[in-house]
Amino acid sequence: MTDAELVRRCRDGDREAFNALIAKYQNHVYALCCHFVGDFAAAQDLAQETFVRVYLDLQGLREVGKFPAWLGKVTTRVCQRALSRRSRLHHEDIDALPESDLIDGAAESPAEASVDGETRAVVSTAVGKLPEAQRLAVTMHYTDGLSYAEIAAFLDVPTTTIRNRLHRARLQLKRGLLTMAEREFERHRLPEKFADEALHEAKVVDIIWSEGPEGDRFPVLALAPTDSPDMRLPIWVGFPEAISIHMAMTEQRSPRPMTHDLLVRVLDAANARLLKVVVSDIQDGVYMGTLLVEFGEDVKEIDCRPSDAIALAVRADLPIMIAKKVVGQEDTWTPASELGALVDRCAKANLVITTRAAPGDDEDE
Repeated sequence: MTDAELVRRCRDGDREAFNALIAKYQNHVYALCCHFVGDFAAAQDLAQETFVRVYLDLQGLREVGKFPAWLGKVTTRVCQRALSRRSRLHHEDIDALPESDLIDGAAESPAEASVDGETRAVVSTAVGKLPEAQRLAVTMHYTDGLSYAEIAAFLDVPTTTIRNRLHRARLQLKRGLLTMAEREFERHRLPEKFADEALHEAKVVDIIWSEGPEGDRFPVLALAPTDSPDMRLPIWVGFPEAISIHMAMTEQRSPRPMTHDLLVRVLDAANARLLKVVVSDIQDGVYMGTLLVEFGEDVKEIDCRPSDAIALAVRADLPIMIAKKVVGQEDTWTPASELGALVDRCAKANLVITTRAAPGDDEDE
């Protein structure tokens, strides 16, 4: 199936087509992320973030036949924003990070970790001395043996340009060092299930009412991933949003339209259509939501609270997509049989699940 066909199917909501695109281009994206951040673990996180961005932005791709070049530009923007964030937060450039910060600690012993760190330092230093264009070509070619044509299409440059860059890079790197570089990239390839983990599809299956230490009751949404129906993701929400979601799930109607019902009516009146609902990020323990709304031929991305996004998704019968960044940092999914006890413990201790905020805050947590 061609890229154009996969893109069209993705736009129609075909999840398998989206996974196929990820599987086909994940190593391209990962290699470009490695080039920008110089760290394999950070590059994996940015690759996941890139495909969430692709899921949201795909409607705006006008020339579907140029998907690889478009994807390369999306990846570059994600990486540049990440570097900018890192610079603002830590006031240091990626090249100034100590080598110890670039070691993932995966070696089996301190001695092996030391050898691994020395090898990586040698490779990183040598490859880092190459001109940027050559360094990028080396990273992309050796991350997963990408061909000249694949790299050229992704970077939107002629194939001969990539061939020449790699040729000059090989002349500059000694043969033994080049072998070390190949082995280093080989050791840090993406996991086989990378495509399946970029986005989780989930739905609300229950609303749990927990009781705090002073008798206050706090609602918690229980989301279940479609591929693991026995697991749950708890999200604390406000009382009005919980009532709104409960009424939509049970098909109850209020005498006058509630806020989310009114919003649906406004969208209908504007000939707009809700396309996608994504729990896209978590920052300082607070979940972030994103809506994709179609207005005629224009598609707008709207930032929102996940509770509002979920309330609309239930009404529109749309799946809720959850980015790996939200659930991948720790064991956020909880077995369904243990969720009630977990929520009760958190409520009695005045804690909000997966956050540092208190259960009475306005944000979704």
